[in-house]
Amino acid sequence: MVVKNNGKRFVFILLVVTLIALMMGNVCAEDVNGTNVDTITPTKSINVDVNYEYANDNNNVIPDFYIYSGEDKIEYNKELVSSNRFVLTFKDNSSNGYNITALTAGYISQSQIISDSITFNLKANDAYKLGRDVTADADRLLDFKTADDILVVTTAGVTKLNGKSTEDALEAILNYGTKIKYSNVLMLRDTAVNPIDFAFIVKRGNELKAVIYENGSRSYSYLGTISENMTREQWNNYIRSIHGQNAWSFASLANGWIAGVSREVLQEAAFHGHICEGTLGGYSIVKALIKYYPPVQETLTGGGSPADVTSYKILGVPGGSDDDAVLFFLDATIGKTSYVGIDTTATGATENMLGFIRWDAKSLSGDLIIMSFDSKKIKADFKAETGINADAGSLEELKYCTWWINKINKNPEELATFLYEFTNLTEEQYYYLMGTAKSVVHGNVSIAPVESHGLDLKYILSLNLPKATRTVPSGESGLLSDEEMKNIGFEAYNKASAIFKDELNINLGKDNVDLGIFTSAGYVYLNGKETVA
Repeated sequence: MVVKNNGKRFVFILLVVTLIALMMGNVCAEDVNGTNVDTITPTKSINVDVNYEYANDNNNVIPDFYIYSGEDKIEYNKELVSSNRFVLTFKDNSSNGYNITALTAGYISQSQIISDSITFNLKANDAYKLGRDVTADADRLLDFKTADDILVVTTAGVTKLNGKSTEDALEAILNYGTKIKYSNVLMLRDTAVNPIDFAFIVKRGNELKAVIYENGSRSYSYLGTISENMTREQWNNYIRSIHGQNAWSFASLANGWIAGVSREVLQEAAFHGHICEGTLGGYSIVKALIKYYPPVQETLTGGGSPADVTSYKILGVPGGSDDDAVLFFLDATIGKTSYVGIDTTATGATENMLGFIRWDAKSLSGDLIIMSFDSKKIKADFKAETGINADAGSLEELKYCTWWINKINKNPEELATFLYEFTNLTEEQYYYLMGTAKSVVHGNVSIAPVESHGLDLKYILSLNLPKATRTVPSGESGLLSDEEMKNIGFEAYNKASAIFKDELNINLGKDNVDLGIFTSAGYVYLNGKETVA
């Protein structure tokens, strides 16, 4: 093109050419995940290999990466190209260079200066190593692949190792690559300074075999049967072999599991420390209560937050395992002003009694149901049927608990006793039993602060309240299988994943270190069935 002595024409042509170049530069290419990357800013792609100290984690674990330029965190797209190789793509608009960190649960994070190709060789932390090593040893001894099912009971997750959390030991167990299910890993509630113990139990038919590691050791304390069908000599050997306090915990949970007790009871028993008469008695009471006096949404919380709303207020006599059971199953913690435990035995109450107030804040009235399980009668029934005396913490008690579980699975209310069923409890009576730290005033009602009186049986019986009417059970319908329950979890995750991707351009992954999931699943019921799966 020949430009004559016309400066304006030259400037115009130059502007047009520049504009065309800019328009062409704004054409976008798609990156590896389908999002648009502006081609004006050059992009950088790097190959990253991540190797783990435990080789088969290459197929099970997806790491996270942090990329920084100085103090600026860089967004990137991640593409998995093989079991442990990734391509990371990001806008290359910094003159300060880049630093990349690879990290995942159970492994010590590593950082490098970015080049075109990077390899990380991640080392496991102490808790992960311990969990992984005992799991591999248990597999060697018990042959997981031939088992019908596997149960793990451990104090890891609560206890500490070298002053640090042992949650990564649980991660190691689940990452091992066997058929150990999340719902079959029970964490015993303990204190941080207590020993780190593991019990691996395999089921083959009706037989149970266990290997137990104590006090953070990789050498087992016990290898052998843990079944209630063991001989007296085997039982004595088992008790002698376990040096810590969890011998009964492991044996009772394992035999409750094989007897078919529900997962929610296993969870509560792990929280409580073991399966026992009180745990099963409390569960039987709760099942019978819910059947005949189903929960309603109570709205009078005594000044608590909306999260403190509970269906029942509970009056108990402290000291029995049944109290732990109802607190767990009915979400009735003291902090929610839902449980009052006072020694009211002088009024005629007993340790195995529990009172339940189902309060209606609209009508300002409630039902008061008092229940119990008769330990002497139930043990007598057990002896009459089996000829066995149930001694606490013994081989005989394992058989006693299995007998309980069989009864619960057929008809739970058979083992619970309705002592009293009252209705028309007034507001004044309600506060006398539950107590209130503040004055209650509304309308013509004025109630002064009053101490809790709990299960004051003498006072309650003096009220001459009318008898409550039981709800006629409609029967359970539409029970979902474990697979259907799992699919609900998958569907929830997939929907959440799509929302994060569509709205925030964030890719969720199962091992994302910055991802937290909060759910009530595992504690609530759906169509009359627990939701642990």
